Amino acid sequence: MNKINFTSLGILDLSYYNHIGSSIPGWVANLNHLVFLDLSECLFEGPLPSGLKNMTSLRTINFRGVYPTSLEKLCKLKTIDLSYNEFSGEVADIFKGFSRCKSNELKTFHSCGNHLLGRLLYEFNGTLPESLGRLVKLEGLFISNNSLEGVVSDVHFANLTRLCNLDAGGNSLTLNASKNWVPSFQVERLILDSWKLGPQFPLWLPSQMKLAALSIANTRISDSIPTLFWPILLKLNYANLSRNEIHGEISRLPNVEDEHATIDKFQPLQRFATTYPPNLNWLDLSNNSFSRSIYHMLCDKGKEPNIGLSYLNMGNNCLSGKIPDCWKQWQSHVIIKLENNNLEGSIPSSIGLLPNLKSLHLRHNKLTGELPQTLRYCSSLLIIALGEN
Repeated sequence: MNKINFTSLGILDLSYYNHIGSSIPGWVANLNHLVFLDLSECLFEGPLPSGLKNMTSLRTINFRGVYPTSLEKLCKLKTIDLSYNEFSGEVADIFKGFSRCKSNELKTFHSCGNHLLGRLLYEFNGTLPESLGRLVKLEGLFISNNSLEGVVSDVHFANLTRLCNLDAGGNSLTLNASKNWVPSFQVERLILDSWKLGPQFPLWLPSQMKLAALSIANTRISDSIPTLFWPILLKLNYANLSRNEIHGEISRLPNVEDEHATIDKFQPLQRFATTYPPNLNWLDLSNNSFSRSIYHMLCDKGKEPNIGLSYLNMGNNCLSGKIPDCWKQWQSHVIIKLENNNLEGSIPSSIGLLPNLKSLHLRHNKLTGELPQTLRYCSSLLIIALGEN
């Protein structure tokens, strides 16, 4: 392998190949025509070969177990994947040189599950540098579960018009956007868990008409939900708003036909209004301050059964009233979590008509009466938690 002479090679995939030593072979850096390099799961250690920065034809590079101290001069890179390594140190070290590219091609950057510190790109002041906006072709930014911190403003995203995936949860970043900010991007996936977005509900969220997955758990929101947000919820398949202090009554969504009507974007909806869209698969509203009945949310949806929603979590709120008896409309439910509320009355018999139900959590409420006989038909039921009732 030391005498290899594949100077015209365009694609090199050494992933999961652990028999060429503990460090990246120097000859890799001599493959000047390489456009794709995959070194993931090779258990390499140490720095990259110094000649890597001269591999200016690279379009995609995938690392694991190596620390790329600089990707200088690689202005044609379209994809960088550094996910789930043991990298540590400044993110600036990785991106040094990108800001000097006259025209960079980067579309996707993955760095999930590392321990990266500091700020993206190359500046070391107290904020995320606005030079992030120079990556005008960026379509996916995946930087979740690192140790990033600092303030991000709407200015940083001003030129990222192609951005469709923003996965940055698990960091200590603060979004300080202007009051009337309308992002230039339309993302399909937005993960901002553990950011500081509150205390007000982000008024720019309703502008994201292509959203399919939204997670803004633990973002210090202590507000009710703006009316204009609900048409967006109708199009999601994953929604996680847990671990905030969102308040208001969970109730029925206004007529869907009115979703394009003019609505005051700053008018709060004191009644948390939602009936589930047919494609919504996962809904987590737990650990908030929602109150009163959930009857309208579950029962005011017509006679057609919902075939999508499998996970429903409204535990640890201030819900009250009886558990509605219209569960036969929710045939796809696998997990139902309503624990730690103030629900009263008996467990409705229609819960026993859910053929896929595996986990039912109703503990720490004010429920009374006998278990419904229909529960014996839940052949898939593995967990039932009813304590403290």
